[in-house]
Amino acid sequence: MKKCVLWSVVVSLLVASSSAGPARADVKLPKVIGSHMVLQRDRPLPIWGWASPGEDVTVTLDETKAGTKADAQGNWKVVLSPVKADGKAHRMIVSGKNKIEMEDILIGEVWLGSGQSNMKMGIGKSDKGKEHIAAANYPRIRLFCMPPSTSKRAPGLWAECSPETVQAGAYGNWGGFSGVLYYFGQRLHKDLDVPVGLISSSKGGTSIESWTASEPKSGKKSGQRYSGMIAPLKPFAIRGAIWYQGEANVGNGLKYADKMKTLIEGWRQVWGYDFPVYFVQLPPWSGYKSGSLPPLWEAQAASLKIPGTGMVVTTDIGNLKNVHPGNKFDVGNRLALWALARDYGKKDLVYSGPLYKSMKIEGKKIRVSFAHVGGGLASRDGKELNEFKIAGSDGKFVPAKAVIDGKSVVVSADNVAAPKNVRFGWHKVANPNLINKARLPASPFQTDNWQGGTGDPPPKATGSQKTVDAKAADLPRIAYTGDGGDLQAVIDAAPFGATVTCDAKRSLEISKAITIHRALTPGGLHARLPKKLGRMPILIVAAEGVTLSNLELHGNYDSVSQKDRAPLRVFPETEY
Repeated sequence: MKKCVLWSVVVSLLVASSSAGPARADVKLPKVIGSHMVLQRDRPLPIWGWASPGEDVTVTLDETKAGTKADAQGNWKVVLSPVKADGKAHRMIVSGKNKIEMEDILIGEVWLGSGQSNMKMGIGKSDKGKEHIAAANYPRIRLFCMPPSTSKRAPGLWAECSPETVQAGAYGNWGGFSGVLYYFGQRLHKDLDVPVGLISSSKGGTSIESWTASEPKSGKKSGQRYSGMIAPLKPFAIRGAIWYQGEANVGNGLKYADKMKTLIEGWRQVWGYDFPVYFVQLPPWSGYKSGSLPPLWEAQAASLKIPGTGMVVTTDIGNLKNVHPGNKFDVGNRLALWALARDYGKKDLVYSGPLYKSMKIEGKKIRVSFAHVGGGLASRDGKELNEFKIAGSDGKFVPAKAVIDGKSVVVSADNVAAPKNVRFGWHKVANPNLINKARLPASPFQTDNWQGGTGDPPPKATGSQKTVDAKAADLPRIAYTGDGGDLQAVIDAAPFGATVTCDAKRSLEISKAITIHRALTPGGLHARLPKKLGRMPILIVAAEGVTLSNLELHGNYDSVSQKDRAPLRVFPETEY
């Protein structure tokens, strides 16, 4: 298929921003935009800031230039077209009444790491910290640390990754740059061989509520940490986020799942697209109130029902005597497995430990089935499986014998003749030994009305094209000019009201975002127009494992009669 090359830059004004400020004579930028930064590849790139009302502002990235005017409040914004990772250093110039020059800018992958103290905990405080700091020579990894502030214009700094920039003192006094985020980014950098930008924004002792964006429908205001440490970062283009939090919310039980949903959906809404969020299930710790940790585990597992999420289990690498376990290396690497498998197409990776899926009573035994078995189930220490309990209708759980049988575990106890439910590792100091052969641990669970998910991707599209019937008013609307030819443009990340223009002067006007249940692989979503205007079917190609919904394109549709408005048709990627 002939491809049309995107050449123009999408420009729009930032009319109302949480980062709004007083009018200024000089053009200014948020701290997250600066020399040594990494720009997210294959996504539109918002660049924004402040100036005098009505001031002309020009942004130049290498040979690409975009211009706009600051609005009445002094806010301005341009959106540069997506760029590819090329291994080169780039320059950016922002000009108004003054000029800001930025250099040594790389194109690659950008991830945000947030949460409370276990995300904040620096490399220097993690196991083998000195050794890892000494080896932290990665000039194509760039670090940005958001200080704990409530200011909407909080300071920050992009720096090249080196032993000097990751160690204690460069990013506060608690061990340096976030260990979990660093190890996560290091793994991505090694496996993908592209520059990686890591944005650390975390604060010890904070609740999930403090990180949550406002909820207009409920009238709830944004949390303090969101306002000071997340809002100043948006809409900087990112691939996704990792999250390590929950210690301050132990005791919330299953309500924490609703809080996670609010957090994730809120962040995705303010960024304007559905990026992936991978999170850490809390490790066991003796200091929690008895009975409070397991319900939170279930809530975290229930958060896997949110599309585009993944969970890392840490029961095998915790420290029962310390709420801040030292092993941050495995935590970061396990988070990276989710990203590599789900966002970067590494299909052969086993990226999760076994997660409870279902149970079946078989006489005096219960067969427990799991998702993410990988190459099979195993015992971490070679001993009999531990931490399984079983109960009958009286609800009294007793220690049980558990035996691996293929991709399931058969659980029984001699004194329970009619079993009803199973528990696994269901207490605050659990140290279960069930793993898969990738040596990833199984998550604790209980089978009585279990609310947890499995984080499995949506099923692959099968068969031939699928036609979705819709009323004429609901059909996609297209603004189309030109003399024919194919139009291909990545449109999932285009801002509201944006016009994506090609060299043949054909355009798509997008006024409502496409909701995507998982971050797409580069080029995973396209819109294609046929060579003749005619019925104009819109073909949406979903990358593997991607579900599309809420598609609504608007434009100049006057030249197309009501009867010619074609239905939406969805094709599997392999049939495009």
